[in-house]
Amino acid sequence: MERQSALELSAHLQQDITQKTNDGLREQLAAKDAEKSDVHALARTEVQRELEDFKRSVTVKVKAAEETHQQKLAQVQTELEEYKRSSEASIKRLDEEASHLREALAAKESAVQALVDAHQKEISTLKATCRKYKKTLDGEIGTNADLHSRVQNLEDELNASKYMHEQALQAQKSIWAELLEVKKELRMLQVLHQEVDEGNAASDP
Repeated sequence: MERQSALELSAHLQQDITQKTNDGLREQLAAKDAEKSDVHALARTEVQRELEDFKRSVTVKVKAAEETHQQKLAQVQTELEEYKRSSEASIKRLDEEASHLREALAAKESAVQALVDAHQKEISTLKATCRKYKKTLDGEIGTNADLHSRVQNLEDELNASKYMHEQALQAQKSIWAELLEVKKELRMLQVLHQEVDEGNAASDP
């Protein structure tokens, strides 16, 4: 009887110890779960804060990049407008220079032609005079010192006229060479004008 009571008491004690042990374990597990939950909450808060900081940083960088892009775009637009104005001024100046060169070329060509015509006329007149006096001398008999002197003077005048004609031809060659240089310069200006036009066409958006 006493032994049975002792066994029952021992069983109750064992059950009570087991119950308390289980309760302690459950409390420890609950505490650990709460600790884990707090850690997770802190981690989520930290991640959220870092995410917000990152978003703000990205927003600031994007805004700064947009402002820089707008500034560069405005600068490029300003430079383009300045280039257009400069190109238009250059084209106008080139047109004026080309017009002046064409006028100068026409004036020089006219002057050369007038000079050549004048010398040709003078030579023709002198030749006609020489033929006239030579015919007169051929028709006369004998030799006359005065006539000989006149013939000599005419020959001297003819030689002088030939020399002047040669000088005029040299001057004409020099003027023609200068005209060729002017024409080359005019062609260069026309090519430059065309390049400026092509540059303007390529720079237009």
